[in-house]
Amino acid sequence: MSVTLRDVGALVNLPPLGDTVSPALLISSVAPKFDKKYNDSYSGMQELYNNSGNDPTHAEHVAFLQVWLCRYVLCVPSLKPSMAYLPNAHELALGRSLNLCSLFLATFYRGMAYL
Repeated sequence: MSVTLRDVGALVNLPPLGDTVSPALLISSVAPKFDKKYNDSYSGMQELYNNSGNDPTHAEHVAFLQVWLCRYVLCVPSLKPSMAYLPNAHELALGRSLNLCSLFLATFYRGMAYL
């Protein structure tokens, strides 16, 4: 037996609904451009994009979603923000509903392949 989308939905509480996550759907020219310092660490990115204003900018919202995806949902093995998931964070910041359940499952199986 293997882990299915239904299992992921029940265990991780990610709905298997929304647009399919694929590079063709997520390419966007208006995605914020992050500095080279962005790739260093989560704390470096938080310091760089932590604005003391009340309303977050779009870049700050994307940075927050990037940390959330990489650190807490997908648990990327490099332990730092991955630019591969920047288009996903940008689309989520725009309010697009993405199928994060399948993305989680694909990342899970990719991680198991490294074991």
